[in-house]
Amino acid sequence: MAALLRFIPYVGVLSAAALIAVFAAAVDPGWTLVLASLGFFGVLELVFANVLEPQVYGHSTGPAPLAVIVSALFWGALWGPVGRLLSTPLTLCLVVTGRHVKALAPFTILLSDVSGLSAGQRFYQRALSGNAAVNLQEARAFLRRSSFARYCDHVLFPGLALGAADFRIGRIDQLQRERIQANIVALAESLSKERPARRTARRRAPTSLVDANMGAHLRHMREARLGRWQGRLDVPSHSIVLCMGFGTDRDDLLMELLVRALREEGVDARSVSANEPQDPEMADKASLVGTVFLVYPRLDGLAQWRQTAVELRAALPDAILATIKQALDDSFVEENQVEDLTDLMLHSYSEAEAFVLESKKTTDAVPAQ
Repeated sequence: MAALLRFIPYVGVLSAAALIAVFAAAVDPGWTLVLASLGFFGVLELVFANVLEPQVYGHSTGPAPLAVIVSALFWGALWGPVGRLLSTPLTLCLVVTGRHVKALAPFTILLSDVSGLSAGQRFYQRALSGNAAVNLQEARAFLRRSSFARYCDHVLFPGLALGAADFRIGRIDQLQRERIQANIVALAESLSKERPARRTARRRAPTSLVDANMGAHLRHMREARLGRWQGRLDVPSHSIVLCMGFGTDRDDLLMELLVRALREEGVDARSVSANEPQDPEMADKASLVGTVFLVYPRLDGLAQWRQTAVELRAALPDAILATIKQALDDSFVEENQVEDLTDLMLHSYSEAEAFVLESKKTTDAVPAQ
């Protein structure tokens, strides 16, 4: 009865307490059981009303648990019992309205359990201040429930876009940009699940981030562990995923992060630059490549991109040629200028990861048939 009566706001709790007192008085001639029962019920009511229920209401409706308590006090003081009864719906209306009406956005920030900053904004601010430890801690927490590809889509790329925009308009200087680069390199290297190769030679000298871009730096670190071709060449046909850029900072970083996202899922992914001279020893290894991800072009490099796509189609006729246009990409190249030369147009690393894993599953099942 006490549990059912709680669905009646305020009056139901008092009715439950009265029923408990009457029942205790009926079964015990003294006042001990009555007082003990009412005291125990009062403690439970305080815990439920001020701790458990705000948590449940907050997680299920949007307002923070503290906001539920404060709103009950505010509306109760303003309108009495009716205000307390309407406090949670009124607060929820303010939270939801603030998400769509800019003037009411402060109510959403104050009352909601959602952070006022996005994950990408938090990553960018911490990278800018050199707080790599917190970024790494949040990244590990993210990866416990999701993949590195989704981390790139939802955290890393939005943060990088903010940094690029601030650098273009002069809000950050070169020193701050290098600090962000160092943060990203340390983060990507720490999150990598690749096993370090045995050291059979002298340790490579570290590459300075001032002299080399982030993507090239990460690729050199992988080559130092896995060898010149970033892995073995005695692998099954169509098992290698090739990620290709054009040697710019942007291209190398995008392709290197894609490689790491795919390798985390057990895919044999490797990165190359279209501007590098072709290795003669790789001339007869075209059959090993099953998929090629060619970086999405910028407007000033569209002609070179299209020429490279044609050459890749001729050199790797059996490979799937794909490209990824990020939602935050500022290249301004229309998709219809690109998709006629590709087999697949994707819009996130998560889509690329899903496609490659599905293709790998299909390829692995073919010999068994």
